[in-house]
Amino acid sequence: MENKKIRQPFTTQSVMSYRTEIYGVAALMIIFYHLAIWASVPGNNILPPSIHQAISLTLNQGLVGVDIFLFLSAIGLYSSMSHNDIGTFYKNRIVRVIIPWLVITIPAFIFFDFFYAKTGVVSFILDTLTINYWITPDASAPWYVPAILILYAIFPLLYKADKSTKHIVTTVLIVLLVALNILLTVYSSTFYDNYNIVISRLPVFLLGILVAQYMLDGHRIKWPFMLIVFIVTVLILALRFKVALYTHAGRMTGSILAIGIIFLYAFIRHYNVLRYLGKLFGFIGKISLEVYLVQWFIFALINSYDLWGTLHRYWWYLIIPIASVVVAKLISLLISAVKSAITNSKNKKQLAV
Repeated sequence: MENKKIRQPFTTQSVMSYRTEIYGVAALMIIFYHLAIWASVPGNNILPPSIHQAISLTLNQGLVGVDIFLFLSAIGLYSSMSHNDIGTFYKNRIVRVIIPWLVITIPAFIFFDFFYAKTGVVSFILDTLTINYWITPDASAPWYVPAILILYAIFPLLYKADKSTKHIVTTVLIVLLVALNILLTVYSSTFYDNYNIVISRLPVFLLGILVAQYMLDGHRIKWPFMLIVFIVTVLILALRFKVALYTHAGRMTGSILAIGIIFLYAFIRHYNVLRYLGKLFGFIGKISLEVYLVQWFIFALINSYDLWGTLHRYWWYLIIPIASVVVAKLISLLISAVKSAITNSKNKKQLAV
């Protein structure tokens, strides 16, 4: 009798097994979101206005790609803290974040601070050290790394507080941050306008911490739950088509939409759908940070010289994603080669001793 392969049940661990692919999806969402802002929707002189608006609103939802990054990153950090000492935890963060940041942004900041804006060496140092964003916040700047580095720095404290209080501290912080977002829009709108891109994303990061152990333990997820996730995701998406994305409601609902996308994508992939696209997303997901930083530099360069009119919009929607991924991959290969050379050099010295 022929043995049939038995499909494993869909679990929270199944969701995490597609994390790399989901990172790739998030990176592409961010690229197309930026294209929707700066390049507009391709061919709007050809498409009917209603279709043009629908495409534009859909692409604008790509800004929740950052919420996806933060939610999954919090779970990944939680797992890392559970299996490593604090020294190894920080070493892994340096290797994964700071090295790509320096390799990609130093040439970018040299160009912008010394040749384009001519703001000088002080501005270059502050940009490279991620300090300038906090002094002169700019939503078009690569704000994600300055924010995530602070979250990395304090994560061991957040992890310990969550474990020792059985999620009470994390839950309280989420409630306080949601309240803070609301209060800032009322009593300090200027401050909120400057920093809401970060402040409004903190609850989803903490939510990742809150559910991290549950996600890592591999609890079974049944159909009724996924049906609820689907309905809520559709309703949130419909709401976001009606409200401004940069308002409090727009920012906060992005967290819910991001989590819905994560679960729904993993659920679809669990049943072997989108297999080939999944491979592409996984390829991009492995270099998602590099892709994010490279696309920032490309957009900044095009914006600085107002080059959007030099090509038809269709071409930008093709060129920028491909260029971002190709350059990011080359940079990741370069970083890997340098790391290997350093490791080999250390090994040879140890053998010589």
